[in-house]
Amino acid sequence: MPIIPALKIPDTKAGQYFPSAGLMPKTSLSMWQVRFAETVNNYIERKASGGLGIKLIDLFSKTVENEISEKFKDLWQQVRYMVDCDVSLRSKSIRQSQKFKVSSIIHALKYLEKQFVRHLQMVVYGNLEQGKLGGVPGMLNLVTAYLNIKLPLGYSGQEDGLFQNHPVWSVIYHCLRAGDFNAARNICSGYESESVVEFGQAIGELLSSNSNKLTGDMETKFHLLWRTVGRSSLDPYKKAAFCVISLCDSISDHSEIADKFEDWLWIRLRQCLLTECVGENVTPSCTTIKTFGLLDSRVKFPLERLQRQIVLDYGEKHFASGDSPMLYWTALWLSGQFEAAMDYLFRQQEVTRHPESDAYDCHAVHIALALHENGLLLTPVDPNAKILTLEGSDSPLSYRLNLARMLISYVSTFQQSDTRDALNYIYFLKSFQTIDGENLCFVAIRDILLETKEHSLLLGRIDAKGSKLRGLLDETKYNINVDELVRYIALDAEKRNSVEIAVAMFDLAEDHTKVLKLLADCLCEVANQKSLPNSKRERYLTLATSIATRYRDSGHKSDEATAITFFQLMDITTFFDLFHENDYGSALDVMRRIRLLPLTVDEVDTFVKQFYMVPDEVRRILPDILLICMCILSAQHKEIRGDRSLFASSAIIDESAKSIQQVAKALVQYAALIPYRMPGDTAARLVQMETFIH
Repeated sequence: MPIIPALKIPDTKAGQYFPSAGLMPKTSLSMWQVRFAETVNNYIERKASGGLGIKLIDLFSKTVENEISEKFKDLWQQVRYMVDCDVSLRSKSIRQSQKFKVSSIIHALKYLEKQFVRHLQMVVYGNLEQGKLGGVPGMLNLVTAYLNIKLPLGYSGQEDGLFQNHPVWSVIYHCLRAGDFNAARNICSGYESESVVEFGQAIGELLSSNSNKLTGDMETKFHLLWRTVGRSSLDPYKKAAFCVISLCDSISDHSEIADKFEDWLWIRLRQCLLTECVGENVTPSCTTIKTFGLLDSRVKFPLERLQRQIVLDYGEKHFASGDSPMLYWTALWLSGQFEAAMDYLFRQQEVTRHPESDAYDCHAVHIALALHENGLLLTPVDPNAKILTLEGSDSPLSYRLNLARMLISYVSTFQQSDTRDALNYIYFLKSFQTIDGENLCFVAIRDILLETKEHSLLLGRIDAKGSKLRGLLDETKYNINVDELVRYIALDAEKRNSVEIAVAMFDLAEDHTKVLKLLADCLCEVANQKSLPNSKRERYLTLATSIATRYRDSGHKSDEATAITFFQLMDITTFFDLFHENDYGSALDVMRRIRLLPLTVDEVDTFVKQFYMVPDEVRRILPDILLICMCILSAQHKEIRGDRSLFASSAIIDESAKSIQQVAKALVQYAALIPYRMPGDTAARLVQMETFIH
């Protein structure tokens, strides 16, 4: 198959829209991404407000309408032609149906025919003097003017005479190629050549039957005509004309006249249409023709054969045209390989260095969304599958597009800078589930939240007065069960040990017991550490302090035991802070107030009996508390013994030292008697420090 660049109108970047400098938002989105993001937001809002009959494909097409560059306008025209199939065909299995297959071929042919008419007009209107366009406007005059420019001297092998100074079969073929079968029939009517007249009769039958193929006796007669005068003809236009009217010869690609990609594809699609129509409804006449050996495998050209030819026989490299991926895209798209076409366009960001590679990526995503909303996108069951994948029961070229993975990949580049826009795209995942049955929309929102840490922006927060402040996802347009989502993210964050997020989510869910339990575990982990700027301890303590203040002032719904443990750990954290600040007296005052440890020998038995009431979270740091208390006592004892000038007499000094020794003794006895095994050498160190104090 000869492949030359597709027919194009010169491209230009002039007139592209850029917001004025004063209005430029802080965004990482490209121009195309901004345009489509606005359209997506508009679509979601209109659907939420009850807008009926809104089609995403229509909105996206309007987004591209004012674009100067013809490339993307043509791209979306192709999409429109192929997506706008008969709505009566819609069902879950529509893509695998024979009716949709035939409908898609017809729409692809209409697009190619419209583009060819456009090409004729450009050539003729660009060469009016040579084309000599005149007379009544219509296809015949346009075609003859075009041939005046392109085939002024005819061609080798022409047969059956001339029509308006041009070989008749070249005029007939170009009318067929432009989709005007009536014009081709009018040429044949009353023509002196019998084969031309009979050809015109076949076109008339084709038009009147409205079945896209010849039927009954006319089909039999036409194939006999082909065997008599068509197959042996040296006129390339005559042979091509026969082969696009009925199934005659699928071996030849008619490269003598189909030297452009669009022409080759149009001829092949005509043959596909004739084959698929026969496959859709085999009539008795077809059986008759089979007896002549005219519909054997040598003649048929099903759509799958064209698809294999494009993907396997030729492949991506064969269709490469400079830096533009549009040629291969067109081959895939118009042959009904939608998923492969979108994957190919999406991959251009990775496989090319073309300056518009990001635009291709962007357009591919939105084409996929349009198909999905129209119920025409084939998707895999597993959202972890590759973007282009096959499932076990699929035929070799029946690819599926993993829209979920494509969308998540697409929004990952801007979900931090343009979180609201990212959420709009994630909205389309509401109908998808993971293989474990999880809502994929929830999963994607969770991942965005974990990466951006913007849980307040997305889901809201509780202010200092205990009131709920709404987040982006509370907007009614999303129609998401936010309470269910909050609970899902809270449980997931807890599993991942993302404490700050888990606390915020359980707080939103009003599960105050869970909030305080998580914070208690956090305080237990960091309480004995010295607070440093931006440290985990500082983050945990800041969060715990804000929660403690709000719950104290506004009330909470936590169970009493959990609340007592949490507030006790807050006091213990304060105790450690005072120690690190060398404020030993205040630190011991905190310990006296919370009554965690016996500070006299007389209290030891009572505290040992009450040890079962000490929460596990406090027990885990009890050895550190005992050691720090002993360090404080040692420091105080050393200070008293070392600076007698501060005291009135040695009796007072001795009394103070004795008091410290009694506290130290009480702590050592308590540590020895409680039913708790101290880690490492804690007990030995306590005894040693008490000895130094004595």
